[in-house]
Formats: sequence, C-alpha cells, structure tokens
Amino acid sequence: METDVRCRVYTLIFGYESHITLMFPKREETSMAETSYELYIMPGCPYCRRVTTWLDEHGINIPLKDITTDHDAEQTLIAVGGKRQVPCLFIDGVPLYESADIIEHLSKIFDC
Repeated sequence: METDVRCRVYTLIFGYESHITLMFPKREETSMAETSYELYIMPGCPYCRRVTTWLDEHGINIPLKDITTDHDAEQTLIAVGGKRQVPCLFIDGVPLYESADIIEHLSKIFDC
C-alpha cells in the first residue's frame, strides 16, 4: 500500500494476521509568525488584566477582542469555546482558557 508522505500511518494489530491501518494528516509545522493569536477579554476582569499586564511587560502585541463592546467577538467566543469565559486566547482558532495557562503557554512560545 502506498502512503502519502503528508500522513502519519498507524497500524494496530488485533491478533494473528488481523490489523487495521489508520492514516492521519500530518500537522504542518508553523512558525510563530504564521500562528494566529487573539485574546478575548473584558476590561473589568482581573484575570484578563493579569494577562494583558504580562503581555505589556514582555512587549508582546496580540490582538484584543473586548466582548463587552464587540458583539461578534462575544458570539465567536461562545460558538467556538461553548462558554462566555475570559480571558480566552485563541491559538489558530483553538481556545485556551485560564490566565495562568495562557501566560505559561505564551512564555514558552515567546521564550519569556
């Protein structure tokens, strides 16, 4: 069987001469410059302030989406994440919640 070099192939063996082969697309390697970040916030939220202060202290500029003034951002947050919780960092459209987790993730990505 030929396999596409863009796929990962896993063969699971279920016994003597019985197996199944699964193929999953490989995730394209992206650089930090190609990764999309958006931080969903509410200005009065102390946890949001914790993240935005950390960003300011480290000179990191990420687009902010204020869900109290941007109805579309609020609807996106709810539709994608399933809840109206901030802060929420969207990384290539995938939500990450909790200020400590967001800061930890960004500190690894930006070597801070």
